[in-house]
Amino acid sequence: MKPVLQAMLLSVALVCIARASESLSPSDVVVATVCLNHFRQADLSMLELISQKDLPTTGRPDVVIATLTDTNMLDFLNDPTLDGAAEHTGQSLSRKLKDNLRQRNIQPVSVEAVAKGSPHFSTVPEEKFSWWFADDFPTARAYVVLWLPAYEDDNSSAFFTFLFGPRHHPTQAFYKLKKVHGVWQIDWHKFNYYL
Repeated sequence: MKPVLQAMLLSVALVCIARASESLSPSDVVVATVCLNHFRQADLSMLELISQKDLPTTGRPDVVIATLTDTNMLDFLNDPTLDGAAEHTGQSLSRKLKDNLRQRNIQPVSVEAVAKGSPHFSTVPEEKFSWWFADDFPTARAYVVLWLPAYEDDNSSAFFTFLFGPRHHPTQAFYKLKKVHGVWQIDWHKFNYYL
């Protein structure tokens, strides 16, 4: 594998955009960090790489996090989309989990606490984020539009979803987590590449 391609695969740079109706809880930070760390190491070969520039391997974060105030993206949290992702893995999502996801993600919230959880993350203010992603973030490989996770009443499982790109069509990640001996672990995940 060529060094530049290897650096691109290993040094995933993302722009994360969050929406929510409340502050991030400690569990939110842990769940988001677990999922985003998994995502930044995942095979994202379906992304349409816009920038083929050499990526620096040191001195930069892998994940750049921004907060946008537009709430129109809630359409991606509808039952058919959520149920379809779960059914594809042979699983299901409870009504409580889906309702909790929508209720928690009505208003924007700062995601700086997620950025503080890893040296791979940093934040960027909304006014500096642009959908002209490759021009404004030439060393980044992907961006992410994330929502706060949802939880079952007993806090034994969580569900986390986000959009990512750049692609000419939306792309959505779904993560179901379970708590095992007090530690959040990924139970299943799925990436939907919409056309």
